Parts: sequence; C-alpha cells; structure tokens
Amino acid sequence: MIFSGFKRVVFLNMELEQALYSSWLLHFKECYMLDLTQVLTYSAALGIAAAIPGPGMAALVARSVSGGGL
Repeated sequence: MIFSGFKRVVFLNMELEQALYSSWLLHFKECYMLDLTQVLTYSAALGIAAAIPGPGMAALVARSVSGGGL
C-alpha cells in the first residue's frame, strides 16, 4: 500500500516537472534574437550616449568652473 501511494506521488511529480519544462520551453521559444544591424545600431546609440555628456554633467562642469562648490 505504501508503494502505490509513493508511485502516485512520483507520477504527479513527473507530470508537474513536464508541465514546468514545457512552459519554460514555450517561454524560451518566444525569445527573439536581434539581427546584426539592430545590434550595431543599438551599440552605436549607446556609444553616442556615453560620449556626449548630458545637461546634468554640463551643469556640474559649469558650476565647478565658475568657482561654486558641489
């Protein structure tokens, strides 16, 4: 009797594992990779954003040059 209950628990555990794996697999299939042109465009935009200081950085530089403290 104990073994039949144990088999049922194992069977339910296997069903749960298969359901979780299939849902993970379906979720993984929805992940789309970027094309090379999209990656290059994105990296160029990040490079431009990193190279050009924003208005906050310009205000800090102007404040320090004018003699005001931070």
